[in-house]
Amino acid sequence: MKQLIPVFLLLVLCWAVLWAQSAADSTALVRSKLDSLVAADKLTEASEVISAMPDSARTAYWNRMEEKALERVEMLYDSSEFDSIIMVLDSVLIVLKRHGRADSLPTARFWAWKAFTHKALEQFTDVLDAYNEAIQIYLTHKHNEPIVAYSYKNAAQAYIRRRDYREADRCLKMGMQSDSTNLYLLSIYGQLANNAYWKDSFDLALYYYDIGKNTPGDPDALASLRSAAATALIKKGRWQEAENLMRQALAFYKKEKYEGENRIRCYTYLAEIAWNNRQIRQAKNYYIQAEREGLDCFGKGKSRELAKLYCEWGDFLYREKRDAEAMQAYQKAIVQAYPTFHNLDPTSNPDPDEAPVEQWAITAPANKALLLLHNPVPENRRAAADCFDLAFAAAEQLRRTYGSDEAKVSLTQHNFDLRREAALNLWAMYRESGAPAHLERLFDLLENGRANTLRDALQQQRALALTGIPDSLLALEDNLRRDCAIAKTSLMEAETAGDSSKTVLRQKHLLLLERQYEKVVSGLRKNHARFREFSQAGQTANLTALRRALPDHAVLLTFFDASDRYLCLRLGQKGLSAHEISRDSVLDQALGRFQKLLADKNAQAADPAAFFADAYFLKQRLLPDAVLANAKALVVVPDGRLAYLPFEALLTAPHTGTYGKAPYLLRSHTVQYAWSAALLADSTAQQPPEKNLLHVAPFAAAARAGLATLPNSLNEKPENTGGDLLQGNQAQADTFLRSASAYDILHLSTHAHAGQQGQPGIEFYDRTVALPEIYAQRLNASLVALSACETNAGQFAEGEGVLSLARAFAYSGARSLVASYWSVNDRSTANLFTAFYRHLKKGMTKSAALRQAKLELLAEPGADARKMPYHWAAFTLSGADGQVALAGSGWLPWWAWALLGIGAGFGLIWYWRTNQRRQRV
Repeated sequence: MKQLIPVFLLLVLCWAVLWAQSAADSTALVRSKLDSLVAADKLTEASEVISAMPDSARTAYWNRMEEKALERVEMLYDSSEFDSIIMVLDSVLIVLKRHGRADSLPTARFWAWKAFTHKALEQFTDVLDAYNEAIQIYLTHKHNEPIVAYSYKNAAQAYIRRRDYREADRCLKMGMQSDSTNLYLLSIYGQLANNAYWKDSFDLALYYYDIGKNTPGDPDALASLRSAAATALIKKGRWQEAENLMRQALAFYKKEKYEGENRIRCYTYLAEIAWNNRQIRQAKNYYIQAEREGLDCFGKGKSRELAKLYCEWGDFLYREKRDAEAMQAYQKAIVQAYPTFHNLDPTSNPDPDEAPVEQWAITAPANKALLLLHNPVPENRRAAADCFDLAFAAAEQLRRTYGSDEAKVSLTQHNFDLRREAALNLWAMYRESGAPAHLERLFDLLENGRANTLRDALQQQRALALTGIPDSLLALEDNLRRDCAIAKTSLMEAETAGDSSKTVLRQKHLLLLERQYEKVVSGLRKNHARFREFSQAGQTANLTALRRALPDHAVLLTFFDASDRYLCLRLGQKGLSAHEISRDSVLDQALGRFQKLLADKNAQAADPAAFFADAYFLKQRLLPDAVLANAKALVVVPDGRLAYLPFEALLTAPHTGTYGKAPYLLRSHTVQYAWSAALLADSTAQQPPEKNLLHVAPFAAAARAGLATLPNSLNEKPENTGGDLLQGNQAQADTFLRSASAYDILHLSTHAHAGQQGQPGIEFYDRTVALPEIYAQRLNASLVALSACETNAGQFAEGEGVLSLARAFAYSGARSLVASYWSVNDRSTANLFTAFYRHLKKGMTKSAALRQAKLELLAEPGADARKMPYHWAAFTLSGADGQVALAGSGWLPWWAWALLGIGAGFGLIWYWRTNQRRQRV
């Protein structure tokens, strides 16, 4: 038996060897099959082969397939087969998603490759989308490798091309935190300097150069940093330093075959330096060399780099008074920027509907328009108006790609000078011809450039509510939106506290949440046609619809700050008219004095004559009698400094008496305000709220440290008015945020601050609710009354209006707001709102009720000091007018109970006497 043991062991060993050989052969066959399928771009079949493998072996085979797919992509890239790469990558990503690997790290690399390939094709929207997909996966895995920094850096470059400089800056700083090796640190400094340059922060650009120039890195990164610093030095007028750095960068780019784009940029900036040194011939030669590089680099194709070159070459020619050549250069820029347009005739333009997502598609036609206005004959004015329309169509396309409101506001402000030039051009066309069509076109131009971010938000809210989105997706969108708001507030707290480590962590957390939210909304646009159509339809200021929306004897006054004048367009039932108001130092000084006086009760009390003089002067300048003729109600869309002016406090006649008897505009006209005329005509049906009124009074009896008690805050709605009350410790922030959407009327009797000291916010019993949390709400309220200080104050953003707490509630869906311009008196405020709600309950419209409440305050007996505009003019109505259904409390007032008691007593006596008579009978 013992002799058989060696034989048995030998047989086992032979079997093991044969099995191992068979397994190895089998593995080799599977790998070979996978490799051939990937090489033939048959990725679906490759995935089916892997799915047939045992669970223990699948991971290795997936890794093998991903590795070979990357090799395939690299091979195609080396041969510049970019379209084939996109097809391979799309197939890989579909397969990985189908098999639950959509969030794996290899998938992130495929997204990064897709972005890199789209960049080669100059498809920059796709570049950004792909990098954001990669970044989201890296954030989820908390990956901290050079590839993460590389993705952030390149995403930032795409954001810079979109003029979304805030998001670019954030990506670059996140990139610096995402690579412990600092492999791309020098390159990131170059992009930070470039981003600072485009934000006109030239000192900051040079700061990044100074700290980055000694950082180890690749020569191409150093060349990019030098180039960015040189552009900033050009803006600082340091020509020799700029030329030295630009030549150093060019020397590197000349050695590299694939650096054509950077050579174009270098030659273009060297041309600008030469021109400023009055080396005109040399400048021209640099532009010619830049064009040669572009044509060699891009062949007969189109490129944004060539569009940029021709714009800047056109500027050079314009400065040299060679207008015809400049016009031809701008036309070449338009041809390069618009994919399907090829006409080099300067009298021809692309169709605005074909505007691409590209910043030079804005600049090229805008520069052409400005050149046409250099000789403002009627035909040039008409052509310039068409060019401006083309530029604004491209700006709108670019704006729609932005995820953040900050970026949208920034783009609007960046293009505001163009809108001003376009408006003045149309105004001149109207003045010269008197044609109503020019005035209507001006009205459209002004309104379509106003409060777009606010309109976008409201349109998306309505799209979510009205287009049949599944409840699960609505819940996901809601949760992510609120999570983003909380993360933003936490980040602001860390930044305010100066805690750099917490700031970095919270930036990463916020970025992950924002990417997830953008992905959800993008998915809704892609997969739900009605949502896409509804959310992107926009709201335009249609004149016919606006006329219908205006009450009888009401006029709409929309103002525009054109720098040297205000334009005022008046829309009434009989049509559209306009006038201009010259802006001289006298007007500006009077407006400044008056606005300061309004918020200062001591100054009003000390010098009534000064107040009355400015109030009458401003009325005469801003609202001539012809504007007010046949009007009993005004709807004002203000602009510039006028956005802080309560027009109802102006005087319609000279006055030297008391405040209580002054002839305020309030006495003759109802006044309300709007961020945009288009919002007034919105008739979209909404689901009525479940409940009527919520009154919030956190500090009626006591207040947190630093805040005053508001003993009159409980008296701001009349007796016998129904609704719910959150008082004292019941008025907690989260309680309000959870319940606010269920109410038709929200009344907040509390403290607020506009942001002069710290972040803007509204105070509740336990904490401050900051702006991001208000923006993240979804309200159904027809009225929000903010009985607090400075709720209508804030920073003014050109094209958007005052970024106030009131606007935040409007952004959240509130259809109208009563809010204050300055710090208000507790007692006067309580009296004003008590009267306001009493008149609402009688059926008055919101604007009429507020006006009547102010008139009652003026008519009350007592000291004239209590009737100064300080006490009543701070509160104004913004948004839609109309009645509100103010429910009763369900309890009768004491006098009603007394009458019922008396009636019941008489009834009992009558019954007793009748019964007595019957018994006698």
